[in-house]
Amino acid sequence: AAAIIERMAFSVADSVAKRVTLTDCAWESNSSFLGTHMLMAQVTSQPLDLTKSGQVIVSAVVDDGGNPNVIWQRRSSYTLDQNSVLGKQGKQPVLPKDMVVAPVAGTQPDTLVVAEVFYKFQPFAGIRNLLPTLPLDVTLARRAYARARVGSLANLGAQTGCPALPQP
Repeated sequence: AAAIIERMAFSVADSVAKRVTLTDCAWESNSSFLGTHMLMAQVTSQPLDLTKSGQVIVSAVVDDGGNPNVIWQRRSSYTLDQNSVLGKQGKQPVLPKDMVVAPVAGTQPDTLVVAEVFYKFQPFAGIRNLLPTLPLDVTLARRAYARARVGSLANLGAQTGCPALPQP
């Protein structure tokens, strides 16, 4: 389970970071829609049931000359309800000490895409009768970081008629 959600977090961060534009749309019919990347997480997580016991949060951290801020943040509509370890939209992020997000002179603001994946499961269900002190549930959490490859993903577009993904 840990390897699967680690790979999933990396895949989501990487695929979002490769986009030239990104649209806050729950539909799954276009690679620029965030919903497509949430579907990718769901498919990548198999055989785990991410929709039943998981959560995916995708955020963009941007520094346009001041301090880095979580400029936007969206979550999957799956059943697990976890808070972002990165922080809240509009606030300064909690990043690793060696992670730098800073504007580069003469270019667009630096955008760091962060994918957080949470998965709750019962790892010892088969032997719990023999060892009742084992934990009932374990929630795994993994984060992956990727720099926007082309331009800045600071602004999410909108698609007429398309529902937006929930904000944490």
